[in-house]
Amino acid sequence: GKIVIQPIYESAEMFSEGYSAVQLGDRWGLIDGTGKRILEPKFDCLGSVHNGLACYRVNHKYGFVDITEQEKIKPQYDWVDEFSEGLCVVRNDNGKPGSGNNGYIDTTGKLIIGFKFEYAGKFQNGKAEVQLEKDFVTIDKTGNIIADPETN
Repeated sequence: GKIVIQPIYESAEMFSEGYSAVQLGDRWGLIDGTGKRILEPKFDCLGSVHNGLACYRVNHKYGFVDITEQEKIKPQYDWVDEFSEGLCVVRNDNGKPGSGNNGYIDTTGKLIIGFKFEYAGKFQNGKAEVQLEKDFVTIDKTGNIIADPETN
């Protein structure tokens, strides 16, 4: 029942890798498990830390920073998920919000699997479910289909 972190934030994400994204006013920052500020609340959007990286948004584009606030992946995506097993789902809409296809990048920002999926899920145990031409299939980390819709 002991308060560890004072309730001064408008919102807080679940802790991940020892950190939580927190909202103070209309800005987001990052704290550790003791409440110490790791990244000052200055981001208009900041996600949870996964694989050492947190997504952030600038001018309606998403990129990633590490816990030292070093930009690791420049803001260039219209939507991003969180990293899982070293890969992250990203989407570019080409000026039509919500219309783009999804692909996967690694923690350096390199596009590993191209923008070809209507839906793309996080990797779990080396597999991810994706929607390709209206069918749901399972892929491996190279983008190869490892199960057809009937066996998913």
